[in-house]
Amino acid sequence: MNRLTHRVLRRTTWLLLAHATAFAGELPPLTEPDPGAVDAVFTDWDRTDRPGCSLGVYRDGEILYARGYGMANLEHDLANTSDTVFRIGSTSKQFTATAIALLAQEGKLDLDGDIHDIFPELPDYGAPVTIRHLLHHTSGIRDYLTLAWVADWSEDYTIEEALRLVLAQRELNFPPGSQYLYSNSNYFLMSQIVERVTGETLHAWAATHVFEPLGMEHTHFHDDHNHIVRHRADGYSPLDAGGYRIDMTILDMVGDGGIFTTVEDLARWNAHFVDNPLPGGAGLVEEMETPGTLTDGSSTGYGFGLVVGEHRGLRMISHGGAFVGFRAAMDRFPDQHLSVAVLCNVSTAAPWELSRRVADLYLADSLEPEPEMEAAPAEDRSALVTVDEAALERLTGHYWSADEALVREVALTDGRLEYVRSAESRNPLEPLGGDRFRMLGVPFPVIVRFEGEGATPARLLLEYPEEEPSVLDRYEPAQPSPDDLALLAGDWFSEELDATRSISLRDGRLVLEGRHEDAVLQPVIEDVFAADGLVLRFQRDDREAATGLLVDAGRVRDLRFTRR
Repeated sequence: MNRLTHRVLRRTTWLLLAHATAFAGELPPLTEPDPGAVDAVFTDWDRTDRPGCSLGVYRDGEILYARGYGMANLEHDLANTSDTVFRIGSTSKQFTATAIALLAQEGKLDLDGDIHDIFPELPDYGAPVTIRHLLHHTSGIRDYLTLAWVADWSEDYTIEEALRLVLAQRELNFPPGSQYLYSNSNYFLMSQIVERVTGETLHAWAATHVFEPLGMEHTHFHDDHNHIVRHRADGYSPLDAGGYRIDMTILDMVGDGGIFTTVEDLARWNAHFVDNPLPGGAGLVEEMETPGTLTDGSSTGYGFGLVVGEHRGLRMISHGGAFVGFRAAMDRFPDQHLSVAVLCNVSTAAPWELSRRVADLYLADSLEPEPEMEAAPAEDRSALVTVDEAALERLTGHYWSADEALVREVALTDGRLEYVRSAESRNPLEPLGGDRFRMLGVPFPVIVRFEGEGATPARLLLEYPEEEPSVLDRYEPAQPSPDDLALLAGDWFSEELDATRSISLRDGRLVLEGRHEDAVLQPVIEDVFAADGLVLRFQRDDREAATGLLVDAGRVRDLRFTRR
């Protein structure tokens, strides 16, 4: 046992005793797991030859257990600890939402006011886009990270360039308020709203009005990649040949992400949801935890930077994050006064799963039972269900969703189904019984379900935690002739991106040329092609010549290109 572990265990014992005394008869009881059982959740990362994670378990902001696993820096043999600083990706959004809500309380913002009043450069969309739309991801504004990727930008663009890109979009993904679609532009724009309203950057304003009042001394919005951060973990991604590579970013945009913090500081953040020290008190918390409503009256399930859902029968407020070599998850069970944060510095970690496995240890007496197949730990799931190869063969084929720009294949390899994004990206599918499978090798739970009568299923559903499933329809790939493909090749220009993408014909296949690598366009249906998360829909004139192109990329829809 190292000194850090010994110190944390002593602190844990004292805190557990203190809580047992302070809250006797007042709070729902928690199970007190053996520290070894908690550490066992992180067995894969508790090593000195790989990056890993830090864990924080809290009750009303007090630390019940905190510990680091694996290495913060592989070059200097620095271990992760409870005070290691991590980038937490989109888990940052709740901090941005807090800043916006506080400014609204001060009367400096109208959450239901049109953002055109703050950004007069925005095109007229024919309907107002409000700050509340931004908060709930119902604005329809296209995601700037996806736009930059479609434009084939290098990964060194500035805050100013990202803002110009968003403001140049003449169309929305959908009418404001009519749909929920997660978009990083919403929260990036809110960072710019803070700056335009207060004259301070989000970094500076949040430091004074959020982090300092809460005593979060090691937390900040990281809007300068050259800023030196003590005790910071490096982010890593695995190499195919073994080992790891550094996986960091020099992008300085914040609001949608950009928080650097520790599990110790997050104890103070979780305490604010109970103690309510910030202006607005309990009313602020209630507003943040209230999901948005669409124009048809349905709920988005998303509050102010927070996902509002449940876990095994218990109310759960949560958010995760994933960017470059960092992954994060923070789950809060308000009725049980328990919170868990898992911060990781490796792209293959699954903090969502780790966090909930830890929470299950503390909430064991309060949880509803899980279905047997979904409850089994990863190491114990082998051979739970056996399926003969003929039954698996009928599920193979091609599936796509026009709405979400998803084009996938289900293949059978060595007797096992695989979910195929590309030749380099394949995830095994583990049978759960019937036509249901669990996707392996992903950072959050995904259940794959096949539906439809007859010899082959008509559709594939991807089921996620607290979200509507993605529905992909089965299709037979089109087989265009070389002459048809030649009509589609050429240079295509997007005015909204101010970028040209070239499509060439090589060896009988269309190829989308890229700055770093090219992508082969796979035929889907007539005049529709897919490549690496893009769906391209060519439009023809009366003479059958291709004159227009619409590109879909998940969080970007109907992006227009014209032939040059």
